[in-house]
Amino acid sequence: MAKEEWDDRVPKPDPDGVRRYGKWAGRPTGEPENRGYCVVQIYPGGRGAIHRQCGSRRGHGPGGIYCAHHDPARIARIKQDLAAVEQRKKTAQAAIEREGRRLKALLRLRSAYVDTRGLDVVERLVVPFAAARDLVDRIAGLERENALLRGRASGAAS
Repeated sequence: MAKEEWDDRVPKPDPDGVRRYGKWAGRPTGEPENRGYCVVQIYPGGRGAIHRQCGSRRGHGPGGIYCAHHDPARIARIKQDLAAVEQRKKTAQAAIEREGRRLKALLRLRSAYVDTRGLDVVERLVVPFAAARDLVDRIAGLERENALLRGRASGAAS
């Protein structure tokens, strides 16, 4: 999460030094900050669309004003992990595409030969195909890992 986005999640203090949550037209003053809880404003699930203060205890992050869940360092680590998973996924997909091009070329060669040399080509196809299948399995594992990390990141964003 960019610093600007994160700053939007922590309301600016009023001139009296108090952060306010849940401001809207029907309640222009909102709810004053409870200094025992995390400063991040969250949007509750369900029908309510008005943000409120996070209900977890403080003690983490800069100044000790965040909960463990909304600690900016933790969120940065999760985002870094997500980026690493995406990079590994792209690398694996590129390898699969490379092997796929090679496999197609070998299949074209196989169709060109009708004698016994074509059988040699078919036997050589088995190894790249197994490697491509292993890469597909690796990508599936990375996608599962990515889904878990995204679940952690979306939980951190609430």
